[in-house]
Amino acid sequence: MLDIKFIRDNLELVEKSAKEKGYKINIKEVLELVNGRVPLLIEIKQDVGEGDVASATADALKEYKGEYLIQSFNPLAVATFKKKMPRVIRGILSDNYFRDKERR
Repeated sequence: MLDIKFIRDNLELVEKSAKEKGYKINIKEVLELVNGRVPLLIEIKQDVGEGDVASATADALKEYKGEYLIQSFNPLAVATFKKKMPRVIRGILSDNYFRDKERR
């Protein structure tokens, strides 16, 4: 989930990204509804060539007053976020890289 300031400043990018991922929600309305009342778990989805999503997210969250943490499958995105906001809790997500049954 993204901070409402980031969404307002980057509405076209956020809407395009959500549409490409098949989401059928209005992110702006959801964030206005949440408005810092609950902690946010923000996953940075940044593939190669997508620009610096982690830095843009960190910049947008500088003024956010609510609680949040950052997570990503991309260790470079987590490292970039750490450089910009070292006191924010971060986590690296993982997957089952040993998919064939013999290696489990």
